[in-house]
Amino acid sequence: MLLYPLLCLAMQKAKLDPFDVLKKSFVKPGGGYFWRDGIWYTYRGVDYSSAMDKGAELFGWKENGKAG
Repeated sequence: MLLYPLLCLAMQKAKLDPFDVLKKSFVKPGGGYFWRDGIWYTYRGVDYSSAMDKGAELFGWKENGKAG
């Protein structure tokens, strides 16, 4: 699929950190989203923000992950 590489290229050109973009777009508990059926749903699941931060820290994202 061509969409993902295009998004990465656009983020790189705009000097955006892909991890920050992903984290900001991730639905958190109480947040909502439209599913494929066009119906609005409220997310009642787990907030994965701290797990995402921990994974980025363990991976060394700030030092190694940004495409230059």
